[in-house]
Amino acid sequence: MAAGRTGRAAVNGTKLHYRTAGSGPAVVLLHGVPKTGYHWRYLVPRLTARHTVVVPDLRGLGDSDHPADGYDSATMSDDIAALTAFLGHDSYGVMGEDWGP
Repeated sequence: MAAGRTGRAAVNGTKLHYRTAGSGPAVVLLHGVPKTGYHWRYLVPRLTARHTVVVPDLRGLGDSDHPADGYDSATMSDDIAALTAFLGHDSYGVMGEDWGP
């Protein structure tokens, strides 16, 4: 992953681990299950020249907390909205991946 900042944010009743890099309009990269933000390590350097890239480990995965509940789509979407607000982004694009069921 490109050089940047890493941290943990207490948001929406959990703590999310995240990495940020680059500058420009924000884009959030959401990994699938059972992956982590590390999944995006080859894409991040391609985006950082024109974007601020935010790469969280989703709730229950990687270095984020593993709470007993909150794994529904609405709660996890609220996690990301709270994280981007915490990081100071009023607007952002989202890119995600997963094979699905």
